[in-house]
Amino acid sequence: MKKIITILLIAFCLQSSFAQSYQILNTAAGRVVNFASLKDKEELYGYAELRKLDNVSPTEVKYKYSILDKNMNIIVSGEFTEAKGRKNAFLDNYQIVYNNGYVLFNFLENLYSGKGSLMPIKCQFKILNIASNKITASGVYDKEIIKYDGNFTKTVKNVRFYNSIALSDIGFFVHGKSNYQKDLKSDSYAIDFEGKEIWRNKIKEAEKKHVYEYDFFDLDENTISLIATKTRNYKKISEHLLLLDTKTGNEIAFTDLFNEKYTMRFSYSKLDQDKLTIIGRYFEKERRDRVNDDESLGLYKKEFEIKTGKLVSETFVPYSKFKYGFINKNGKIKEEGFLRFQKIDQNPDGSYIIIAETYTKPLLTTWLFTELYTFLLDKDFNPISIKSFDTEKSINSKYSFSQKLLNDTGKVYFFYDKNNEEKLELNMINYNYNSKEVTLSKMNIETKESKISVFPAKTGYIAIKETRSGGSKKEKDQIEIRLEKLNYERQ
Repeated sequence: MKKIITILLIAFCLQSSFAQSYQILNTAAGRVVNFASLKDKEELYGYAELRKLDNVSPTEVKYKYSILDKNMNIIVSGEFTEAKGRKNAFLDNYQIVYNNGYVLFNFLENLYSGKGSLMPIKCQFKILNIASNKITASGVYDKEIIKYDGNFTKTVKNVRFYNSIALSDIGFFVHGKSNYQKDLKSDSYAIDFEGKEIWRNKIKEAEKKHVYEYDFFDLDENTISLIATKTRNYKKISEHLLLLDTKTGNEIAFTDLFNEKYTMRFSYSKLDQDKLTIIGRYFEKERRDRVNDDESLGLYKKEFEIKTGKLVSETFVPYSKFKYGFINKNGKIKEEGFLRFQKIDQNPDGSYIIIAETYTKPLLTTWLFTELYTFLLDKDFNPISIKSFDTEKSINSKYSFSQKLLNDTGKVYFFYDKNNEEKLELNMINYNYNSKEVTLSKMNIETKESKISVFPAKTGYIAIKETRSGGSKKEKDQIEIRLEKLNYERQ
């Protein structure tokens, strides 16, 4: 009996019978300001399109929204008006989030500083109930917002920028950070689907002349994790892990992350029932942890008990353990450059796949990204292999996003050169869960008549956005977004 080798080949299945697509009609009223994927935990719920229609008054802007399901059928559409503080300000929709039948739209109000740069004023939101197709909440995030008084420098220093994350089935977790940490502290709280505050985190106060700056890390149904960095005069003193109860915001644990031997950078976190896993790079210890971010020593993995915040295990993997002859002790690969880890995933069997790129710095202000790499490690974080893939050089990172295959048979990681718009090349790193094989597929995207980009879709599919030029200044571009199946063949 012949041994059958399964090779995963990813290709776009361009069959005429496949008709899951959505036409963005630029001939319709208004201008499209956002078209976003809506995630429902780990799965795709659908999409949201937001159009700016016109100004109702000098301080009010009208928008039209359309919510689509994962097959790009319109569920609901409607209009709402968003206020702005000054008639010469403008609004930027920077985030759209889905949770439990509700969609949250985040807006940033900006002003021009007079020197050509943008000055943020405040972050505000709208919440839509999909079932009733009604707006249930509208408001400003920062409860201590300082009104614009003509002093640009003062205003910028007193603005927090807010991000929102779906919070269990109760609402949204809101986290705000100031541009200047000594002027305003971090702000974290939870709101329900009517915009009402559920709880507000009592931020820990540092001792005199010290400040804790908080960064969101991860959350699940029960726990929220934040990284608390203690600073003095903008210099890092220490780092702690803050764990909060999702329902109440009460502190569960506050654990010191300081390591006497190494400085650490965090790249990945996962909350799993009673355990929190953190993965990242580690560096030689330097005063105040001010390290050269290029020259790392390897990868580490930490596991914490959530109930107590206690460190359960700690593993350090120097690059030499991968037995890859082209990589030196500081994570530099011969003739390609230093490693940047773009995506870390835990596979169904508990093992890990890490997607990386190499980069060089031919100029002080310019990075040049070169090759793609996969790092495989087992469930105990022991190295298995490194594999490299030849790609074209690009000024920016090539990594875009990842997508699951049908029946959870594997995952695809999408990379493409965003800078050369005349000849884009899509690179797809394919990982098969059963065979544990990693392969690379390439697709040339010709753009003489149109521009093509890709973004997340439902499991087993990819969303392709194709923009066809109108041909003249008077003719508007035509945009079509369609779903294409990630087809795989077995040999």
